[in-house]
Order: sequence, then C-alpha cells, then structure tokens
Amino acid sequence: MVAVRYLFSCETSEENDEWVTTLQQTNAKLMNAVLRNTLEERRLSILSTLQNDFSEIQGIAVGDAKQRLKCIMQRPENSICADCGRNGTSNADEADTRSQRG
Repeated sequence: MVAVRYLFSCETSEENDEWVTTLQQTNAKLMNAVLRNTLEERRLSILSTLQNDFSEIQGIAVGDAKQRLKCIMQRPENSICADCGRNGTSNADEADTRSQRG
C-alpha cells in the first residue's frame, strides 16, 4: 500500500481545527464501516459453519434413527405388522416408508 500525503493550508487556527476535526470524523466513520463489514462477515461465516454442522448432525441423527428402527424391526416380537397383521414385515426401509406416508 502506498502512503499518500496531502497538504492543506489554513488561514486561522480555527480553520485548522475544523480541518482536523473533519478528517478525524471521516476517519472514524470509515473505520466504523470497515469494522461493521468485518463483524458482518464474521457473523455470516459463523452462521454458515453452524448450518453446515447442523446438516451434518441431522444426517447422523437420521442414520442413527434408521439403524435403531432396523434393530427394533428385527426383534422376533416385531415380526408381525401391527397395522395390517402381515407376518414377516421386518424390513426397516419398508416400515420407514410407511411411517412417512401415514
């Protein structure tokens, strides 16, 4: 970054004070704008990370639920369908599909 220097002249000390105050206020506004943008970028980055983590956790939970359902369905006492009375309905995927429809 190249440093740029400006030279300004003033007739009075009051005019000098006005220049300095204006430059300080402008600098403060610019720094606040940069800081706000930086904080917003950080917030969006954190939000994106949380959303990705949530999606991953949700995927794991769904996988775990399917595995638990499969274990339950494989128990001998669950070999008869409680809804239709059919024998041998131990297919967890079929049961999962039915539970989503109904």
